[in-house]
Amino acid sequence: MTQRDVESRIQNLVDGKLAPDERAALLAEIGRDPVLLDIYWGYVVLECAFVRLTRSGASLRTEPTVITKTTRRSRKKSHIQWRVAAAAAVFALVAVPLHLIFFRLPPPIASLRVSPGSILEVSHIATGKDAPPPGTLMAGSRAKLDQGTLELTFANGVRTIVRGPADLTLHGKERLFLQNGTAWFYVPAGAAGFKVLTPGLIVTDLGTEFGVRTRPDSLDEVHVFRGKVEAGTQHGAKAAATLTAGMARIAGDVGDLNEIPPDRGHFLSTLPDSLPYLHWSFDAGPQFATAGNIQTAAGSDSSRLAGLENPQAFHKAKGRFGQALATTEALAEARSGWTGIESAAPRTIAHWIKLSPGGPSSQPIVGWGSHALSPFNPNPAFLTYLMRIQTGTVAGVSFGAYHLVGTTPIKDEQWHHFAVVYSGRSLTDGRPEIACYLDGRPEAMTPAFRTDILSEGGPKALAIQTLSSVPGSIPLTLFPRDWCHDGRTANMPLVLDELYIFEAALNETQVDSLFQKNRL
Repeated sequence: MTQRDVESRIQNLVDGKLAPDERAALLAEIGRDPVLLDIYWGYVVLECAFVRLTRSGASLRTEPTVITKTTRRSRKKSHIQWRVAAAAAVFALVAVPLHLIFFRLPPPIASLRVSPGSILEVSHIATGKDAPPPGTLMAGSRAKLDQGTLELTFANGVRTIVRGPADLTLHGKERLFLQNGTAWFYVPAGAAGFKVLTPGLIVTDLGTEFGVRTRPDSLDEVHVFRGKVEAGTQHGAKAAATLTAGMARIAGDVGDLNEIPPDRGHFLSTLPDSLPYLHWSFDAGPQFATAGNIQTAAGSDSSRLAGLENPQAFHKAKGRFGQALATTEALAEARSGWTGIESAAPRTIAHWIKLSPGGPSSQPIVGWGSHALSPFNPNPAFLTYLMRIQTGTVAGVSFGAYHLVGTTPIKDEQWHHFAVVYSGRSLTDGRPEIACYLDGRPEAMTPAFRTDILSEGGPKALAIQTLSSVPGSIPLTLFPRDWCHDGRTANMPLVLDELYIFEAALNETQVDSLFQKNRL
């Protein structure tokens, strides 16, 4: 009998679908086999853990915190009583003490740490004295990471680093379900057999180091860095393969496994000491390589801004802090290889800007994503821009068909700090939850719509879904021409300094710190 068959029988037992003789036979096996008992426990606690977490009704959180919640399963009382009574009768057949099975909850199986600024909600199947100690997880515990990074260390030596946004549940000491997120795993030889499940994949470790990615709008991936794993798809063809170091696969739409290049850059193997970020100071180097801890870009070629070497378009100037990047009126852009923050993940973009007279009536400053707007995804981009309105030139942010326009004129040849914070959530009317700041203070923004894509009456269709890794997407670019539709032949003359991008929603205090000190 295969592992999948065994797990199917145990699932049917938990669901009450087995005939009495089958139930008795399986319980006898479970009573004799510690491995089966562990699998059974995983399904029991999982059955108790499927409850939706109560979400905070607050808007942008004012302080990055770690929030711990404990929840109990809320089913009808009669159904719970039936489950307990049935379990008592069945387990009496194999003399397994009920107080060990149902009334003494399993001990913690993993410890948890988070990086500074992370926003995390943890729920357990038990409350009060039965809940695990703070900083630990038990079978059935769920961790929902809105932003930041978490580290889990299991008793058997397994270690994982998970980048937010992420949502995971422990099925047992050797099973983890990753609903969403990017996770790196180290599994020592003694813990071989550890399983990671996603909506599209089952990955079984065979003593290795590997990474798994699963996102709401993308296909699931597995990347092997050392050793080997067994990988299989959950649906359709249910393809399976043994992968060794240097191999990677993506789960296809029909349940096949397709080869992709391995990419360690998406995965962190240590817990960072801050929120994930990139920072261009424009102080040194012809291409202004970045600092930061987003592994796919920090200090690498992908963060270098190709095109800045054009002396007719760009030159150095005195900045708000140190040196800055100045543009002439020549039409030019500077493009990196970093694809940007994707989907609806939280993010913050902040920079200093100083404007001079002249130039066109609008100017994209920095952004990424796709400019191919459609009713199916009206907001595939994310960029800051400048726009001339009746009262003067103001700063704004665009997501595609929906954008926000500032109210304070800034074309005064003075330095101004502009920051945009997206929480990753939506307001009650469906609009994305956005906060904008000018010179450290909240800036009043006016919404605007691309009426050729959608009408003003349709904000509920305005979810942000930034496309950063599909054909035609534009990586992080300064002064991107692809979003200009006015037939321009020149850029707006300006000076740009201290560009920060965070994979997190900063609060007002943190934005003010960037404004005052150029650091968090």
